[in-house]
Amino acid sequence: MEKCKTILRTQMPLFGAALAFGLSVWAKNKIPTPPLNVSKQESAMTVNTDFLKLFSAGNRRMMADFVWIKTLLESDLEHYKKDNLNNWMYLRFNQISDLDPLFYQNYLYGGLYLSVVKDDPRSGIKIFEKGLTYYPEDYKLRFNLGFTQYFDLGDFKASLDNLKHIENSPDLPIPMRSVIAKLQLQTTLDYDLAFSMVNEHYKNTTDPNIRSKLFTDLYSIKAEKDLKCLNLRELGCSTVDLEGKPYILQGRSYVSHKPFAPFRVRIRTKKEI
Repeated sequence: MEKCKTILRTQMPLFGAALAFGLSVWAKNKIPTPPLNVSKQESAMTVNTDFLKLFSAGNRRMMADFVWIKTLLESDLEHYKKDNLNNWMYLRFNQISDLDPLFYQNYLYGGLYLSVVKDDPRSGIKIFEKGLTYYPEDYKLRFNLGFTQYFDLGDFKASLDNLKHIENSPDLPIPMRSVIAKLQLQTTLDYDLAFSMVNEHYKNTTDPNIRSKLFTDLYSIKAEKDLKCLNLRELGCSTVDLEGKPYILQGRSYVSHKPFAPFRVRIRTKKEI
C-alpha cells in the first residue's frame, strides 16, 4: 500500500500536466477565439543598418541582395497614408541603398512599388531622387519621378523640370516627346496626355501589382473620355472600352460594362495624409 502511495505522489504531477495539456488542446479546438489581425506595417522589422554592415563582414552587396529578396517575399498591398517616411517598405529600400548604393533595381522598382502599389508617393519620390544621385541621366528613374510628381502631388512644375531633363535622351520613346511638349502648355488633366503617360508607365513595368493598378487607371481614363463623347453625341467617339467590350446604352445614356472611378490628378497635402 505504501508503495502505491509513493507511486501516486511521484506520478501525480506528470498526470496533472498531461491532463492540463489535454484540456488545453480540447479548449483550442472547441472554443472559438477572435482572429488576431496584425498589419505588415506593425509586424515588419528592419534591422539596424550599421549592424548589417558589420555582420556582412565587408560583403555589403550580398547583404543588400538578402534584404531585397526578403522584402519582396514579405511585400504587401496595404496603402500607407502617413507623411512620416516610416513605411516599412521604404525603410527597407532605403536600407538596401545604404548597403549597396549602385543597386539600380532597388531604386527603380522600389520607387515604383511605393508610389503606385503602396500609394505612398513621397516615399517613392525619395527613392527615385536617391537613385538619381547615382544615375543622374537614367531615363526610367527620371520619368517615374516626373510621373509621380505630376499625378500624385500635382506638382506640375517639378514634373516638367524632370521630364524636360530627358527630352533629348535616345532612350525616350518618340510619343513621349510630344507629351512633354504638351505638358509645357498644360496645367490641368488632359485625357490623351494622361493616357499617354500612364500607358508609358504600364508598358515599362512587369510587376503584376503595379500593372494591375496602372491598368485600372488606363481603363478609367479611356472610359471617362469615351462616355463623355458618346453622351454628348459627338462624332468619332470610341464605342468600346479598354478591354474591347462595347459600351451599353441604358435609357438615353451610355455606361461601361463595369464600374470605374473617374481618374484625377491626386493633389496631396499634409492635411490629407
